[in-house]
Amino acid sequence: MATDQLLLMPEVRPASLLQRERAPDPEIRGQHLLEGNAALALPMQCRLLLVEYASALAALDGVPTLRLRLAPVPEPSLRVECFFRGVKELRLPRLPAEGVNCARFTIQDARGQGWAGVNWLAGDESSEDFAFYAKEAEITAVTREG
Repeated sequence: MATDQLLLMPEVRPASLLQRERAPDPEIRGQHLLEGNAALALPMQCRLLLVEYASALAALDGVPTLRLRLAPVPEPSLRVECFFRGVKELRLPRLPAEGVNCARFTIQDARGQGWAGVNWLAGDESSEDFAFYAKEAEITAVTREG
């Protein structure tokens, strides 16, 4: 066999290496936006200021979505925007105009649980009133108001 033909052959790699290359990134997309400010570490004490939910019927692509705006208690002028796709089993308290206190808002990696279509568990660790599952989670913005 000629040498130039060998160069055209596909590279053979061990299956374990291929699995590691395809493994999803364990970090929440956009999590780097939380770095550099201790008030933004998860879990965080915050106020839930805004909830925008689109059910599967209302969403354009048929996938339920949820957008949250949070104000960390130690830094009340900061706003953290989170976006979730593939939302399931949403439990949410009534949201008064001043928002809802969350003692320990968190987004936890749930991929090891083996639940179909669920990669993240999010909500208030200290309360069952605010919790949900999601396929995708992203910190979309961190801004300062005022």
